[in-house]
Amino acid sequence: MVYNSNLWSDDAARDALLGNIDGEPIAEPRLFRFTSGHRRQFWNRNCVGIGFASSFLEPLESTGIQLIVMGVLKLLKYFPQRIIDPVLRDEYNRLSTCEIERIRDFIIAHYHLSRRPEPLWSACRDMEIPDSLRHKLDVWNASGQIALGDSESYMEPSWLAILLGNGAIPARYNVSADLYPLEQIRTGMELRREEIMRSAQEITSHQDFIDRHCKASQTAPAG
Repeated sequence: MVYNSNLWSDDAARDALLGNIDGEPIAEPRLFRFTSGHRRQFWNRNCVGIGFASSFLEPLESTGIQLIVMGVLKLLKYFPQRIIDPVLRDEYNRLSTCEIERIRDFIIAHYHLSRRPEPLWSACRDMEIPDSLRHKLDVWNASGQIALGDSESYMEPSWLAILLGNGAIPARYNVSADLYPLEQIRTGMELRREEIMRSAQEITSHQDFIDRHCKASQTAPAG
């Protein structure tokens, strides 16, 4: 359970968490406080911060594994000869900062665009947003296009899900849609819906997967 301690007390959060658990809890809830942000330098001298050693944003849109992978890949690229080249180090830091800021914008968009009425969501919706996110939203509203920048981790489909899913309908549509007849677009979307439905029906249910792969093995008692 994630909450804002300025809007909800620790005791209230604990009671809500335990009140939604079926059966008896096996342990007391643990309180974990965090401050969002990143290091000024991801790579400083002979130390490179990767994963939570370099940054932490928030736990709902979990990006920990993704940032670990991207950090390792960048290190392989900019530390090729096991020599700390200041030029390559600075480029590593520039790209890492840009990447985390792009992810920050994507996460803030979840909160800023939400229509949920609870105090937490209302406070987040009214907060000041980064200029880079404001630019994305302005371009989207003016043209129905996603203004992707450098080092983006989330591409157009992810942004479309957040924007349209929260009711952010652009004032004008992307004129490139006029390149295709409307009936062709409708047919393509219908085929896409059918494909998604067919794929969803073929997927094993969660319970079947657990029963098949996750159950403890049955062993005969020692005689």
